[in-house]
Amino acid sequence: AMHLAAALGVSVVALFGPTGAGKSTLARALMGLMPLVRGSVRLDGATHDQRTNEEFGQLIGYLPQEVQLFDGTVAENISRFAAKMDPEQVVAAAKMANVHELVMRLPNGYDTPLGENGSRLSVGQRQRVALAYDWDLLVDQIAEACRARLARKTPSS
Repeated sequence: AMHLAAALGVSVVALFGPTGAGKSTLARALMGLMPLVRGSVRLDGATHDQRTNEEFGQLIGYLPQEVQLFDGTVAENISRFAAKMDPEQVVAAAKMANVHELVMRLPNGYDTPLGENGSRLSVGQRQRVALAYDWDLLVDQIAEACRARLARKTPSS
């Protein structure tokens, strides 16, 4: 049996189940990464092909078993090469993903080049860096949702 669990009062869902239950298949279907034999996947009423990748990316994140990192530093990968990288936010995301201590043991800490596809890290280390990126997005999305709710509750001047 597979279980979906919502947390934090926002649209965050965790998928749990034994090996072979279909968790990865469901995640790939939700992301539009595999063709469906029948039926459709809808998020907020729209199918994947009815949205741009940017719109879709705001609705769902996916951390696959094999992650893609880029030829850049740890900090660049956590911030996904953001033009205005906030070092404090990068470190906070790394701490939330439990990867900060690992990063600090690297030769140049957050400025350590990872090599193509993160080749200087093990598979598990690459997943943790990718998870830090997802934490960074999650924190941004939660903060944005809180600001939006507060704006709706605050009377206009």
